[in-house]
Amino acid sequence: MKTFTLTYNGRDWNEDFVYCNDKFAFVLDGATSISKEKYSNYSSDAQWYSFSMGNYLINNLGNTKKTIFSILKTGIKNLKNEFSELSAGNQ
Repeated sequence: MKTFTLTYNGRDWNEDFVYCNDKFAFVLDGATSISKEKYSNYSSDAQWYSFSMGNYLINNLGNTKKTIFSILKTGIKNLKNEFSELSAGNQ
């Protein structure tokens, strides 16, 4: 199992997250925020989001007792709450 990311030329970081194993695969395309503020300790908040969601999905998509929809819904809710704490409610 490997996780890898893609970077644009001239940029020191990336905001995309790609993962696959023998049971599932996914791609998260991080998109730079329109806000100039940065709240996370990543190169960008979009990178924080895609990496956080990517790790969440790696740890939860293997749970066949839950639907993909419920896994995504919970992940989005959790990351929204985490980001709200990071940004002190400024979203």
